[in-house]
Amino acid sequence: MQNTDKCKIIGIPGKESAWENRTHLKERVKKGLEELIDAGNTYFVCVMNEPGVVIADGLCDLQKDHPEIRFDAIIPYEEMCASWDEDVRDCYFSAMEHCEKEYIFTRHPYSGCLEKLVGKIVDSSSHVVAVIV
Repeated sequence: MQNTDKCKIIGIPGKESAWENRTHLKERVKKGLEELIDAGNTYFVCVMNEPGVVIADGLCDLQKDHPEIRFDAIIPYEEMCASWDEDVRDCYFSAMEHCEKEYIFTRHPYSGCLEKLVGKIVDSSSHVVAVIV
């Protein structure tokens, strides 16, 4: 990624997972997304790992006040959410109902597949919102 101005990084304090700190994190994500929306961005792509589900959930909330928001979901691999807790999966499937398109990056996970996916998205995006766990 050449231009570091296109990154909006939202960190999670301590060693908590994105899901354990979801309510607080989602509000921080929404605030960061609102800045991008106010600047005229209305299309987003979410990598649907656990932190990405928090971002997608924030986008779903923001769609209520900003119906022009659209987002696509990229699932890193087919069974991505199979091992997640039920509440995380429920949020994942709810967010998937609000996305316009969904894409599966690869059928089966392999070493480095998530990094490869994120790298491709970062290289082709004008802005990146990242949740650092």
